Amino acid sequence: MAHLRRRAFINQVSEVPIMSFQTDKNGTFNPSLTIPSGTLRWVIDGEEQITNSPSKVLTGSTVNVQVFANDVLQDAACTSNLFQLQNIIGSVSFEYFTKTGTLWAYGNSLLDGFTLSNNVNSSNNCRLHDCNLSSLDFSNTTVIGNFWVYQNPLLSSITFSANPSSSAAFRVFSNNLSSLNLTSWTMSGNIQVYDNPSLTTFTMPTYTTTLANYWAGSCALNLTTVDLIFSSLNTFFSSNAPTVNLNVQTHGGTNASPTGGASNTDLVNLRDVVYPNAGKTFTANIN
Repeated sequence: MAHLRRRAFINQVSEVPIMSFQTDKNGTFNPSLTIPSGTLRWVIDGEEQITNSPSKVLTGSTVNVQVFANDVLQDAACTSNLFQLQNIIGSVSFEYFTKTGTLWAYGNSLLDGFTLSNNVNSSNNCRLHDCNLSSLDFSNTTVIGNFWVYQNPLLSSITFSANPSSSAAFRVFSNNLSSLNLTSWTMSGNIQVYDNPSLTTFTMPTYTTTLANYWAGSCALNLTTVDLIFSSLNTFFSSNAPTVNLNVQTHGGTNASPTGGASNTDLVNLRDVVYPNAGKTFTANIN
């Protein structure tokens, strides 16, 4: 019944903003939200704009930004969220939208909080890098597409959903993570978790035959995790012939060397048997 009552007010102006944040942009402030229907109302430093892609020249002073739903359906899908390089201060919430679509909020060095909906979302091509984030909660979000969450020096925690997610470019490097649960992920293309100096362990994802780079160097990975990288790859590709070359990097930082070092049985089998039999090349850089 509550859901029906919300829809009954579709043509009324919402007096409660669906988003509220600050910016100290010096230049043109021009974020963009793409929604299935309706038009948003933005109030930027007291100026109202009825549009989904506002534009206002700002001078670098801290100003308030509010976004109102107007005639947009409650719990709407948002197919594109472009908030990159907008000098956002503090946190931004997308809890109003059931789906977030393309999500870009990178290059906001003062962005320290980000909240997604409490419903299951699909975030295609998520880019939250070069920000001031300390934690991210994707526990109710299914991610499909590129996942770029790197160079957030304070980021110590990312929580993922148990729902299956997939990525051809998983880039979670140069953060401050200590652990990572990738059990629900299927990876193709690139896995990049390197340069997390406190990262001691992570669970393995599901692979595809197009995995090309697996970079986990310059971390603090323990022996169990390093061994599991090579054994999980050997198990998968011994039964699923690779279709591209694969480079694995676990060197640098305080990462453990795999059991047996360069003579690790899984590494040797991948390099000398599995990949040559498929006409491909396997290379590894280890400590």
